Amino acid sequence: MGYAFLYGVFGSLIGTNLGAVLYENILKPVVPSARAVEAGLPLAAEAAIKAKSFWLIFAVLGGVCLVGMLLYNRFFSEETPETNRRAWKIMLGLYSVFALAGLYFFIYSLFLVPEIQWKTFVQALILLSLGGGGIGISLRRKP
Repeated sequence: MGYAFLYGVFGSLIGTNLGAVLYENILKPVVPSARAVEAGLPLAAEAAIKAKSFWLIFAVLGGVCLVGMLLYNRFFSEETPETNRRAWKIMLGLYSVFALAGLYFFIYSLFLVPEIQWKTFVQALILLSLGGGGIGISLRRKP
């Protein structure tokens, strides 16, 4: 059952930062235009397009996750030595991605912003721990 809630862990670690970056770059610049929506002004069209784009990104991410689950079911549902080797390679790659994302968040939270972002720093430490720990365990238990 320990793995049953990993989707929430990774969603919280990566999704909050992704959502913040997307909001900052896509929606925040058109906030005054969004107020124009209520007043029925012509500037509202730009805000509506940006809002649709913002949510379309999350819909596409949901579709990618669905395809990933279907592919998992297709290629890894039976436990055989071959599927175990493929799964080991994929998990090693995923753990590497988590470690690299943690390293990026670590550098970003301490050096690329004017003020230390403690939430992102803690998220970076968690991702580094998950990625590094996963890589270590995977390399010890090579199939």
